[in-house]
Amino acid sequence: EAVAMLTKAADAGDASAMCAFSVIPLWKTIDSYEDRRALGKKMRERGLAQNHPACMAYQGGMYLLGNVASVPKNIEAAFPLLFESARHGYYVAASRLFYVRKEKALQGQFDFSNRHELKRALCWGRLAEQHTNWARFDLFLGQLHCPTPSSLFCALGASDRPRAASSSCREPSTGYAM
Repeated sequence: EAVAMLTKAADAGDASAMCAFSVIPLWKTIDSYEDRRALGKKMRERGLAQNHPACMAYQGGMYLLGNVASVPKNIEAAFPLLFESARHGYYVAASRLFYVRKEKALQGQFDFSNRHELKRALCWGRLAEQHTNWARFDLFLGQLHCPTPSSLFCALGASDRPRAASSSCREPSTGYAM
């Protein structure tokens, strides 16, 4: 019944209902994986056509992570969608932008000496963590090699502490190396 209501709202033009199809579990309502995938893609594309930030966040995340078989990894396409979504306050976008950095840190591949990238990671991580502890900002912070917890920002200067929605979160427009 809930899926029918959501479908009705999406068919009536509700972009947020369209975007919800990217994340709601449909396996109890639609048996076929291909049918579920096709419906999610169709609805997400309709929401993207209306520039809905949630659809931008989900599509941008798929492009960035490359973890959905039907969506090829495309970092250049990911960033404009994720930035616009984050600008509208969608934590999913901040979470995805932080996730790639956190994973690099956990794999020992994050360059903590790169002040700009560290500031971005801290900024996106703080924004994501404000909405869900699943962002695992704590794991990233644990990778900082600071002598004491009070020196959390030892890799940064005291005046460089990131602030929510600051310019520290801005990504380079081109040439971003993942």
